[in-house]
Amino acid sequence: MTQYDEKVAKRKEELKQEELAKKVHAIEIRSGRIQTWYKDGRVVSEFPRDKRKKTIVEYRNVGKQL
Repeated sequence: MTQYDEKVAKRKEELKQEELAKKVHAIEIRSGRIQTWYKDGRVVSEFPRDKRKKTIVEYRNVGKQL
């Protein structure tokens, strides 16, 4: 079974990254904007009042551990 050790370790790392992508780090609500910060560095900005603006997804602190 040692032939699968690398594949198992790689899959565990993928699952860890997917888990970080789901966890919310902070929510910031300001006039006309809602920002949701996730543990993997993704920031989602939503504009519920202004329908002309689309939801923006940014990646900050990529490669750094929060």
